[in-house]
Amino acid sequence: MHKSIILTLFAVVYVNAQSSTIGFTAISTQEPQASTAWLTSVGPTSGPTQNCDCSPQNIWLDILFAIDSSDAMTSGGLDSAMSYILSALARMTISQQIGQYTRVGFIFYSANTTVQSDLRYFNSTDSLFDTFNNPSVYWQGDHGTNIEGAIKAATTLFDTSKGHRPNTKKVLVILASSYTNGDYHDPIQAATTFKNDGGKIIAIEYVQVHGAQVPNLRDIASPGYFLSNSQQDLHVNDLIQLFCYANCFCTTNYLPYGNGGAYDVPMGGCYYAVTITSIERLTETTCFRDHLNGTLPVIEDIGKSNFINNLFASRSQYWIGLKRASTGSPWQWVDGSSMSYQSWGSGEPSSNGNCVMATIQSGFSVTWYAKDCTANDYMYACQTTPCSTGKYCTDTIS
Repeated sequence: MHKSIILTLFAVVYVNAQSSTIGFTAISTQEPQASTAWLTSVGPTSGPTQNCDCSPQNIWLDILFAIDSSDAMTSGGLDSAMSYILSALARMTISQQIGQYTRVGFIFYSANTTVQSDLRYFNSTDSLFDTFNNPSVYWQGDHGTNIEGAIKAATTLFDTSKGHRPNTKKVLVILASSYTNGDYHDPIQAATTFKNDGGKIIAIEYVQVHGAQVPNLRDIASPGYFLSNSQQDLHVNDLIQLFCYANCFCTTNYLPYGNGGAYDVPMGGCYYAVTITSIERLTETTCFRDHLNGTLPVIEDIGKSNFINNLFASRSQYWIGLKRASTGSPWQWVDGSSMSYQSWGSGEPSSNGNCVMATIQSGFSVTWYAKDCTANDYMYACQTTPCSTGKYCTDTIS
């Protein structure tokens, strides 16, 4: 699995831009002391899938914000943009601890790119708000939008020696005042490389009064990860929801089922094929203990059946998560659901056993057979829910 890096591009356009120039803060790794307690009421939003909830306070991401401070962004515009971002972060838990906490850092760019803080800088929401109590001091006001430079700077900062946790998704949030062609390389290429390496780009278009929409941002964004206030209906919850989508993923070596759709999340869970045999009773223990509280797979339809088949070679035989208490009892999936889809072989289900083995036939069709749970051994796959705000995973993301 590739690393997933999220790039949130926040675009702002304003016609009457000011032109004064203010210097940038150099990179820092020591956080300021918090002076005011920040209290916020946090409530859950709807989850991206039935397998992934969305609890903002439990989001665990490494997020870098690259913020445009060119002349297209007025100092007031920067204040408004930062207020939107900080409002989202106020609902999350900012900390340097290991676990379900978010780390953040900030980059400011126009013609040049300057790092204000890396992922080691902020240890609490208080320190975050103290640092940006007057965001306009970070407004440079010169001409130019080197988005490519911002992407490359963020990529460098996501090095693990600069605070990135190896089990945590990478998120880059870019607030862009405009998109300017000229002396810079086209950011589309940098963005494409970023996404091909598992990255996600969230493009947020912020159109101010008398402003114009920003071209090309939708092309930079990952599918489904474009937001805009052009219809005056953009809310903090929209960004929180995208963070939750980003926080819904399969860890290393687990294949996602149902990945795709609008937000490219594993809607049908994550799967790991075990290509050495076992009796059915021990597969349950192994899946739960070694595969993120997993179970044998539940086959709801032909699409799921084909997916599981593709985890194994042709003519393979493997256990599925269907069983019964005794001969004559109803068949039930390991998650407690009743059997609807079925693919029994001729004369099945027989009285040969109370567990089910699937055999891949020629052409990758599959037939099921009732088998004794302890007298037979077959390969198997483990099905588990994705990592999410409701499920913390410690495995390194490759």
